[in-house]
This record gives sequence, structure tokens and C-alpha cells, in this order.
Amino acid sequence: MGKKKTVDFDPRKLSPQEKLKFEIAQELGQYALEGYRTQVEEKPQAREFLQLLKENHIPVAVATASNPVGVRTALEANGMTPYVEYLVSCTEVGQGKDSPAVFLNCAEHFGAVPAECVVFEDSAYALRTARGAGFLTVGIRDEISAEEPGADFSQLCHRYLPDYAQLLAELTPPEEEGSLLRAVRK
Repeated sequence: MGKKKTVDFDPRKLSPQEKLKFEIAQELGQYALEGYRTQVEEKPQAREFLQLLKENHIPVAVATASNPVGVRTALEANGMTPYVEYLVSCTEVGQGKDSPAVFLNCAEHFGAVPAECVVFEDSAYALRTARGAGFLTVGIRDEISAEEPGADFSQLCHRYLPDYAQLLAELTPPEEEGSLLRAVRK
């Protein structure tokens, strides 16, 4: 990872036209965050799945191509922040999900190698990337990504599910060690 550049920014030094553009950008950013807070809904039973992982001491990271502040806002609005230990964006690692960098960053954060991790993803190209890097992959149906060109999810991932409810129903009791990995490999 490269060093992040910082820039000193003082909106008071902007010309009137630049100040107007800055204020418009700030307002649009606030609208976007409000959208994350009120419009982004939980995928069915995702929170229950995250809770099960936490109860079984399985750490969770979110690797996102979206705005990380917005994603944190959506996680908070959906009651999921207690279950997510780490969040990183493609912007932060400097590469999109067509590169495994964001997934590798998450694995590295937990001191794991790809084969010890499971990537849950709703995007065909990201599933292809993660699987190609050695991660176990679970595709979760999403109306938008199901329309992606080349999105034959059954060929792109180890498991493809309509939602987290099916995976929850298939999991063996949490007392059985390794039940999650068996359910993914099933």
C-alpha cells in the first residue's frame, strides 16, 4: 500500500465560483449519505448471518467498491456495525475489485491467507477475481448484478444462493467446528 497524500484545504480561500461549487458538492454528499442511511436495505437475513459469525468468533470484514463513509452509514442504519470488525474500500487500496487487492487486504488484516477466507459477493467480476486469488466464494443473488454480462454465478463461485436465509438454514449447529466451511463447500 502506498502512502496517502494529504492536501491542506481551506474553503475560505476559494473564489466565489469555487465556493459555490464546493457548497453544491457538500450538499450532494449529504444527500448521498442520507440515501445510504434511508434507502440501502439489508439483504434478507444478512444481519442474522453476521450475528451467527460473531457468536462463533468468525471475524468479518467488508470490502467495498462504494463510498466507505456511505457503507458505514448503511451498516449502522441496518444494525450491522457490531458484527463488522474491518471495512476497507477499493479507493483505500488503490484498485477496484477487478484486482484481488481489496480482498487480500482483508485477509492480511486478519493474518489469514485466501484459502482460509470466504468472500460473499453479489458481483460477477468480483467473484471471478476473488476465486482466482484462491478465496472460497459465495455468490448472493442481487437483481442488478444478475444482469451483468457473463454473470453465470453458478460457474463463478463455490456456492450460489438466493439469499442468506438459505445458508442459515443449511448450517449445522454452531457447536460443530468447521460447519460454516462445510456449508460453503457443499
